[in-house]
Amino acid sequence: MGKILVIGSSNTDLIAKVERFPLAGETIEGTMFLQAMGGKGANQALAAHRSGGDVSFVTCLGNDTNGRNTLEYFKDEGLDVSSALIVEAIPSGTAMILVNGEGENCIVITPGANHELSPAYIDTISKQIGTASMVMLQMEVPVETVTRVCELAAQFETQVLLNVAPAREIDADLFKMVDILVVNETEIEKISGKSIDECGEEKVIDALVKKGAKTVILTLGRNGSLLRQGKILRHI
Repeated sequence: MGKILVIGSSNTDLIAKVERFPLAGETIEGTMFLQAMGGKGANQALAAHRSGGDVSFVTCLGNDTNGRNTLEYFKDEGLDVSSALIVEAIPSGTAMILVNGEGENCIVITPGANHELSPAYIDTISKQIGTASMVMLQMEVPVETVTRVCELAAQFETQVLLNVAPAREIDADLFKMVDILVVNETEIEKISGKSIDECGEEKVIDALVKKGAKTVILTLGRNGSLLRQGKILRHI
């Protein structure tokens, strides 16, 4: 099995359940509080690790209580975080999440140290990109960092999987350096500029292929996912 290198974000999730969302200036009582480890990069890394993958995770944490607790949590899980960057005077990333009685949520993310994962630091770990079978990325670190990882991966002929989350428009040159593009319905509409309701899922996927995407996976929640690879279109 090849090496999987995940480069991306780590957050501490602060989750409160409430019967309803508060109005401006209002204080309400929550029904439950939970603190958990999160971040799209960390979620990718742990999922791949728990599935049996040989995974290394490169992330950036502050030298604070949340950062130290997160690092220990990863180590207890057996996840390789030996190349994690620890920064001073900048807090680790956090996400404050309210979940109401209907299951809807409101989220405020404070990136903190995640934004300190710079292209310059990526250059110092370039050998790991060269020896990996696949690099997995998301968009909760600076786009310049994502681009630099893709540039190095292209030089080393290392496959890249990019989950464009949170949703944002991405450069056409970046498309061409990504082997597998993973998007949900909101993200694919943002990137393609097309509506699934108006065009249908297949045509919106094909719009990304025309932009240079090699393989597209459109996730559809409880309806599974659609895979487009060349002439292959498969519902899973």
